[in-house]
Amino acid sequence: MTQFSNYDGSYAGQAFEIATGYKFSADGTAEQYFYWTKTTTYCREQVLGYRKGTAVFDTEKKTFRFYAGSGYYRRFNSCGGSQSPGYGQRVEYGADDLHPIYVDEMKNWSLVTEQNRLIWRIPYTDGSFNDFTRAEDPK
Repeated sequence: MTQFSNYDGSYAGQAFEIATGYKFSADGTAEQYFYWTKTTTYCREQVLGYRKGTAVFDTEKKTFRFYAGSGYYRRFNSCGGSQSPGYGQRVEYGADDLHPIYVDEMKNWSLVTEQNRLIWRIPYTDGSFNDFTRAEDPK
């Protein structure tokens, strides 16, 4: 499901959204930050996640792999569930969300310059793409 409609059929917005960012260090370590949301009838669930691991760029094959070694997340819900046990609390990732089971891989990336900004562009099979630009440290 990629969009959400009101009962009258009018568009109410995205049902699913995700934003991902990385912080790279010269020694090959990296940090991954992400924000994920899902909208259902009257509720909006949010997950704020963080992983730390190793980043490997292959400039010849144009691949990027992030191997998460540790991390945690917090969940929130706008439907009163935020008062339920576990919501908003820091939860450590388990083995399914860390290397070697979990590996974030991006293929066929390129570096492009637009409006005097260097962009790391990741294409998707549907012709769209995800652009990463340099920013200040995540806050």
